[in-house]
Amino acid sequence: MTLSLVFGCVKPPIDTGPTEVAPAVVPKVIQNTGAPVKAAALDVATEKERSIAVQSVAKSELKLLGDAIATLGNPAETGFWAKTSLVKVQTQGRIIFVTAGTSVNVTLYPRDGEETGVEVSLSALRTLKAPLAGLNTVQIYSAP
Repeated sequence: MTLSLVFGCVKPPIDTGPTEVAPAVVPKVIQNTGAPVKAAALDVATEKERSIAVQSVAKSELKLLGDAIATLGNPAETGFWAKTSLVKVQTQGRIIFVTAGTSVNVTLYPRDGEETGVEVSLSALRTLKAPLAGLNTVQIYSAP
């Protein structure tokens, strides 16, 4: 191997031999993961639970805890609930979906950390008529 000088710079040798190319990484495709299931099929709340969830509560009985961005919580956790860092202990409450003005009674559960968002159950989001895949502005109230 020789080095040649070109304009005062060292010119690297030209390698004309075969180059090895790393094999392409092929992702593993998982088969038979199941067909998509519509949200209505996963929402197992009964009519009685739904009627309780939409019963009106006098605003004078509610205490505004704050506004938050709501996202869909774990769909496998059934019922009408919300997990928020705005409460320290489990309590009853109400959520209002600001865009539509719809509301639902929920059980509020404390959420670990300083996150200001809220995870909301599938049944509650569907009752609020909020997009399941969106970021929804809600007002969170506690009830006595």
